[in-house]
Amino acid sequence: MTFEPCARTAWHSHPLGQTLIVTSGAGRVQEWGGPVEEIRPGDVVWTPPGAKHWHGAAPTSAMSHLAIQEALDGKKDPSIAGRILSVTRVDARRSRPA
Repeated sequence: MTFEPCARTAWHSHPLGQTLIVTSGAGRVQEWGGPVEEIRPGDVVWTPPGAKHWHGAAPTSAMSHLAIQEALDGKKDPSIAGRILSVTRVDARRSRPA
């Protein structure tokens, strides 16, 4: 998946967690209540099961990553099945959505 500069996902979670592998550009990721962290090519980010988080591009750079989620009882992760990601402006000063 590729995000244009300033684009990111909405806050979301995955029942079995998620692994992101950054392949190009510069991005950011944040778990609910935690700091915004910068991510770069080669970084592997693990989000634990049920942890609310977002991920996307840095303000001045696009970012691409692979996202890996496990199936639960042979079914796709319900948090992403058929879901279109929202695009919002990344603001590193806010730790929670307004």
